Amino acid sequence: MQPTATDLPERYLRLARRQWEEDQRLDAHYDAVYRGLYSRSDLKERRFVNFGPGSFRHRFWRNADRRYDGKTWSEQRDRGYEMQIDIEWNLIQQTKVAVPDSSIQVVYCSHLVEHGWDDDVRVFMKEVHRILAKGGVFRITCPDTALGVRAMRRGDRFYFPKQGERPTSYLLLEHSSLITHPENPTRVRPEEADGFFKSFPDEYAALDEASRLSDRSLQDRIGAHVNWFTIEKLTRFLQEAGFSRIYRSGHRQSIAPILRDVRYFDKTDAEMSCYIDALRT
Repeated sequence: MQPTATDLPERYLRLARRQWEEDQRLDAHYDAVYRGLYSRSDLKERRFVNFGPGSFRHRFWRNADRRYDGKTWSEQRDRGYEMQIDIEWNLIQQTKVAVPDSSIQVVYCSHLVEHGWDDDVRVFMKEVHRILAKGGVFRITCPDTALGVRAMRRGDRFYFPKQGERPTSYLLLEHSSLITHPENPTRVRPEEADGFFKSFPDEYAALDEASRLSDRSLQDRIGAHVNWFTIEKLTRFLQEAGFSRIYRSGHRQSIAPILRDVRYFDKTDAEMSCYIDALRT
């Protein structure tokens, strides 16, 4: 039996009221930001795209994502929410984004790029550069592998959530590839992870090989992590895609004011993430 409002302590009701009032204030603030920075046609035509959006919904934004045998990512993983997909798009099939050139003001993706291999991500970034209007912003946030490597070097057993008795080296492989998955043709078990890393000149060379050994057909079916990124690698890929003005960022620090609304953006694993903005010139 669910508690009613009269069953809840007064302090919880006060907190809920405060949160509601704060949401109302932020709604008014960011509505003014959108209308102050962008034209009516930008807002009406929803010239803002979130790739790999998860549960994200916003009246000015469109979502781009793929389906897995007719199911959305949330349905496939039984996440309990309905995904909104406005643009059918598949990272690892290097799909062309069905959007005209120079027509989008802001592109956002959170914890997406690690789901594709290097060549997939390069194509994606070039597509984003194509669809962004001059002055448009592209923001990426993803797992910061430099933090994971540091944790492994220091023997930090508590960096990855739900680590249990598995070594940090194994968790780093699990977060960057499919070679820990029982269905992947090449598999590394927990007791083998340290030796796998030691067989390469450095950790990033090992992660490159782990990514290469990750099976594309398996990934197409399950949509897990198959790659690693750092600020330096993201910067290099963005430069190759044509971006020349690139800014290392942080949580809630985007150069695009609308992306500082953390009710919608930068919501995933801030303590393990890196952030970068690129401006289309």
